[in-house]
Amino acid sequence: MSEDAGSAERAARCYRAAAEDEMLAALKHETVVRTISYKEDTGGQDPPRNSPPSLAAGAFGKYASAVAAERHMSPVAVMGSVGVPDSRDALPSEEELAQRLAQEAEAAYTAAKTAGGGMVGRSGVASKLQSAADKFARMVALDKAPAEAAVAAPQPDAARRVVAKEAALHEAAAAETLAEARRKEE
Repeated sequence: MSEDAGSAERAARCYRAAAEDEMLAALKHETVVRTISYKEDTGGQDPPRNSPPSLAAGAFGKYASAVAAERHMSPVAVMGSVGVPDSRDALPSEEELAQRLAQEAEAAYTAAKTAGGGMVGRSGVASKLQSAADKFARMVALDKAPAEAAVAAPQPDAARRVVAKEAALHEAAAAETLAEARRKEE
C-alpha cells in the first residue's frame, strides 16, 4: 500500500514538474517574442520599465524563481534549462496564461497560509507566484488598452528632460534662498 502511495506521489510530482515546465516555456516564449518585436520597432532600444516586454520578462523571472525554490535549484539554471518553443507549437493564449498563473498563485497562497498558521512569507514561493501573476496580468491589461500602452512607449530624451527640469527647479530654489538671505541682511 505504501508503495502505491509513493508511486502516486512521484507521479504527481512529475505531472507538476511537466506543468511548470510548460508554463515556463510559454512565459519565455512571450518574453522573447515581445522583446524582439519591441527592439525591431524601436531600432534596438531596450524595453522601458512597465512596458509589456518588461512585464513579460518580470513574470518569467518571478515564476522561474518560484519553481527554482521548489526544486532547490538556482533560478538562472531553471531559466536556462527552458527552451523557447517553436511558434507553431500550440501555446496557450495570453488570457489563458494569466488565468492559469492567477489560479496557481491563489492555490500556493492558500497552501502557504494554511501551513504558516495564517502567515505567508514575503519571499516564499507563494509571494513569487503572486508577483508573476500580477506582472503578467498587467501586461495583458496593457495589451487590451492601447491608449494606456502609449504611456509605456519609449521616450529617448526622457532622462535629459528630467535632468533639465530638476536643474531648473534647483536653480529656482537657490535663487529664492539667495533673495531671502539678502532680504534678511537689509
